[in-house]
Amino acid sequence: MDKEKNLCFNSVKEAVNIINRLLCRRDWVTLSAYYDLSNADIDIEDMKNGSFFIKNDKPENAHPGEFWRYKHPFAPGFQYEYHTETEDNRIQVNVSMEIDEGGGMIRRGITTFTMIKLTEGYKILPPND
Repeated sequence: MDKEKNLCFNSVKEAVNIINRLLCRRDWVTLSAYYDLSNADIDIEDMKNGSFFIKNDKPENAHPGEFWRYKHPFAPGFQYEYHTETEDNRIQVNVSMEIDEGGGMIRRGITTFTMIKLTEGYKILPPND
């Protein structure tokens, strides 16, 4: 990864807001720069071209909101809920979304992703890192 594109977040809550904006803009190059890939076997080109983040095979019973399309870290529209930190500086970030389905029915979706706290700030960890 380009040295000038090695980015960190200042806080976990800020990270969720920035990630949302990057996902909406499909700015894969910048989003990739926020990942800690030091212990990962991931092709950076798959990240920069978006194939790491986006699925193209639509499931049979896909939600019309296309939340299924996003592999990592979460689909746009999810909001920061809370986070928990472990002794090894890993952080489980919980994000949620409420969808008004009409008739008073609200569906709530929750998902998580992992970050790491480094001396320079917070970075996203790829799945299974």
